[in-house]
Amino acid sequence: MVQYSTIKSKLVIGFFSIASFVVLVGTVGFVNSLHINSALNGVTNDNLPELLALDNILLSINKISSDTVG
Repeated sequence: MVQYSTIKSKLVIGFFSIASFVVLVGTVGFVNSLHINSALNGVTNDNLPELLALDNILLSINKISSDTVG
């Protein structure tokens, strides 16, 4: 095992350890944000129009019901 006895070597190793950890966390965050973006696009493009159509149908049914009841 290599011994790191000088302060300079310990600081350099610590700096690069933290820097690599920051890069790793940033990469994971970026990839996850792309995944979330594609999932939200799927919700808005696929599910939302169907929900709006269903809402219009329910509004029409309620209007017909209120017109027949009085």
